[in-house]
Amino acid sequence: MPPQLDKSQYLRTYGFHTDPFTPLQEELVYRIRANTRYAVEENQRVQLFVELCRTAAPAPRAYELMGELMYQSHYAYTECGLGAKATDFLVGLCRRAGLQSGIYGAKITGGGAGGTVAILASNDAKASVDKIFDEYAAAGFGEPFLFEGSSAGADSYGVLVISKA
Repeated sequence: MPPQLDKSQYLRTYGFHTDPFTPLQEELVYRIRANTRYAVEENQRVQLFVELCRTAAPAPRAYELMGELMYQSHYAYTECGLGAKATDFLVGLCRRAGLQSGIYGAKITGGGAGGTVAILASNDAKASVDKIFDEYAAAGFGEPFLFEGSSAGADSYGVLVISKA
């Protein structure tokens, strides 16, 4: 698998591109290997993250490992060419603050829209997050907005379990 291809290299090698919704663009160099690796490795990272969350009260080491998975995910996303300077900077501030500040991990998120960074932190890390946000704003990226907690999600509607026949 080549590390990257542009439109002409792709068409010379494969002859055609079948997806009408994502036409190949002349000016882009596509990071083939990084994007393929991301899809495979991100699946593994998500599975590990979920397993680490499964206990009622995960051990402190589990939070450290979940945070590391988040940093790996962020790096891989950026390696695909999908990152942004602002989110990279914010994730870097979180990594620098580190475990001693109650910050376990951070990664870009937002369902493909970007611009949102999820931070995994201890319950008593509010002062650390405030300091990180102050540094972020002082660097000229604007005033960040903190979304805290989570919605009720599926719990508010119930869950339908479909058993295998």
